[in-house]
Amino acid sequence: MTTVKNVWKAAIAFDATTVASFLRECLEELKFDFSRENIEKRYSKIAFVLPLPKSAYVFRFSIKTPSPFTIDAYDMAPNHGGILHILEVREIDENNINDVRTILAKLTGKLPRKPWEFNWSERLRTGALLPEFMRAKKRWREFGIL
Repeated sequence: MTTVKNVWKAAIAFDATTVASFLRECLEELKFDFSRENIEKRYSKIAFVLPLPKSAYVFRFSIKTPSPFTIDAYDMAPNHGGILHILEVREIDENNINDVRTILAKLTGKLPRKPWEFNWSERLRTGALLPEFMRAKKRWREFGIL
């Protein structure tokens, strides 16, 4: 990957609470210095073609060492029937990209199945053709995690 984006974001197959638990475990095993805080993230929900403002509860991990970056895990309800789980890594640069890869690879190994493998009931409940499902595997591949 020649250019580094500041933010990496992908839909994941697990709810934010589960991911936060496994993420904390991974960070502790890797002996990363981090803190965790609770915040809200705003997003839009579509109802009858009208976007409605919503908030999501966010599990935020602020990693300080070996290099600084932030990981957010949260759940969005983009429609009335389903929930879309999101993992977002912010403040990525040339200096911390290897640490980001390390934690994402370790998290992938801890989860019960690959985070980009959505079952059909998850897809149908939320919207089988949502672009987030199609992009998820590509996002993980960007970091060489497949």
